[in-house]
Amino acid sequence: MKSVGIIGAGKVGVSFGIGLFSEGPLRIGGFYSKTETSAAYGAERTGSKVYKTPEELVEDNDVVLIAAPDDAIEKIWRQLLQLNIHDKIVCHTAGSLSSSLFFDRTTKDVYAASLHPMLAISSREEGYKSLDGAFFTLEGDPEAVEILSDVLEYHKLRYKIISGDKARYHLATSLISNSVIALGKVAVDLMTEIGFEEKEAREALAPLAEKNLASFLEKGAEKALTGPVERGDASTIERHLDSLKDDEKRRELYVAAAKILVDIARDKHPDRPYDDMIRLLEGE
Repeated sequence: MKSVGIIGAGKVGVSFGIGLFSEGPLRIGGFYSKTETSAAYGAERTGSKVYKTPEELVEDNDVVLIAAPDDAIEKIWRQLLQLNIHDKIVCHTAGSLSSSLFFDRTTKDVYAASLHPMLAISSREEGYKSLDGAFFTLEGDPEAVEILSDVLEYHKLRYKIISGDKARYHLATSLISNSVIALGKVAVDLMTEIGFEEKEAREALAPLAEKNLASFLEKGAEKALTGPVERGDASTIERHLDSLKDDEKRRELYVAAAKILVDIARDKHPDRPYDDMIRLLEGE
């Protein structure tokens, strides 16, 4: 049975140690962290070791998992390159970076991968519980991907092996999570400007937001689309634009989103004319 040593004992590292590696085909060997107290916490939660140096961790384990901030991973990899990592598997958990970050690995006969859960892990103490419902993406060298996919299959977790531009993948996850917050903030602000309290506005908008997002996720964009763009209701769109005439940032956001909605509407209703709508959105 292979063992994994985790560099980084924060929310992701500890959650993975408990949720993925406490049982199954790849078992937790221990933690190394910048602060020994953090490593001790991860080790205590998983019944594993505290490593005082990366070298000890590498010597003791078949797999090295780097669960560190994105901008620290390359520095850690440069340190690992100075160690005896021959025939090891190295993996990181960054969403926007691929296994290509592990440069010169072939000179060391190292196999590399990246493993990313499509969710935000909120706490070191309870984050492992959220892994049960997560969808994972996995990419890298076949030897590394095979071992990590065995782990995900053992825990009956859904995953997709991907290749290509991970920045585009991470952009997709950011849009559906972080960018939705931006749209929601604009909507709530518009409501407060006409007399709603902020909490009251969020409560009022919640059923609409939840129902529409659920419909999109279940049925897809075309079937979920409703509203004035789909109907070709140019007069309503014109009023929207007029209300944003003194707010360039909101107006640009609205226009960009509306143009994409027009594309969806055209696919849904190829017989409907949307040229007037486009001219209106482009300010012609």
